[in-house]
Amino acid sequence: MTQTPNFALEIRELNVDISKDQRSKTKLFVRLNILPIVVRIHGPQMGDRSSNPSGRGYVVSNQASAIAAEKSSGSFMCEKFYVLCEFDHNSEVGTSIKNVDISIGEIMVNLNEGILVKKNSSSESHSSPEISTTSSEKLISTQEPLSKQQKLMANISKFPEKVSFNLPKMGVKFCHREHGILVENSITSVQLDINKFRSIEDVGEITQINVELVFSEIHILREAGSSMLEISKLDILFFVYVPVQVSFNLPKVGVKFCHREHGILVENSITSVQLNINKFRSIEDVGEITQIDVELVFSEIHVLREAGSSMLEISNLDILFFVYVPVQKHMKFLPK
Repeated sequence: MTQTPNFALEIRELNVDISKDQRSKTKLFVRLNILPIVVRIHGPQMGDRSSNPSGRGYVVSNQASAIAAEKSSGSFMCEKFYVLCEFDHNSEVGTSIKNVDISIGEIMVNLNEGILVKKNSSSESHSSPEISTTSSEKLISTQEPLSKQQKLMANISKFPEKVSFNLPKMGVKFCHREHGILVENSITSVQLDINKFRSIEDVGEITQINVELVFSEIHILREAGSSMLEISKLDILFFVYVPVQVSFNLPKVGVKFCHREHGILVENSITSVQLNINKFRSIEDVGEITQIDVELVFSEIHVLREAGSSMLEISNLDILFFVYVPVQKHMKFLPK
């Protein structure tokens, strides 16, 4: 058991296991098992009396632990905490997390009126030291920042293919000993499943993430057998679609000009604007190149439209061009 002036942490057993898959040499499994976890929150007055002069954490006896439990302002207890991570290595992508399985035992949180007492803030002011920026940090800061699309794709690629989380029961109790009030909040089960995979849709290749979160038997503000809110089951299911190819679609663009004095109303409109950008590598006569295809499509363009007639009407305008980037630095010409 380790104790500080603000809280006490007790962990009876902690196991870490790292193993390698015998059938696949690229897969690695990491297991973390902690049981149980007990955290006791000290009240402001108790924290001042129990703190040692050095202010560091220290180990206390069982007798002191029992006294701390009686005088604590709250406690948190988790029967077990189990995490299993599956890593895989690929020569092109590198090391990635394939599966994450998180299993937690029953959680019980007990709070009382002592947690509501505010502790006086210290009058001592701590000046934060100045952090000098090294030349390497300055070099990184001057580099061109990644776009939102690039950041999103980088984060999606690092996200595991499968994540599962299971919590059998969670309860939160608040007791006001002076007024004899006991309020409970509980959830019988929490289940979270996340699956990531790639699929082909009408818009092209996409990364699809399915998220399902299930709560069972929710009781909010339960007192004397009755709850203010009871939910037998709550199932939240949603999907996230991330395009692998950069695409932009604008349904309609319109610009109107009105001269009220002369009663003139002129419109300019575009029904649809769509931008598609595809990047891939190809082999040409001169060697390997990176090809970027850019397509910009406009539909139903009306310029200077007044009283139902337009000076210029274009039903469809498709702009398509290609960009070729040589992979080799000494390439002198391109085929197209």
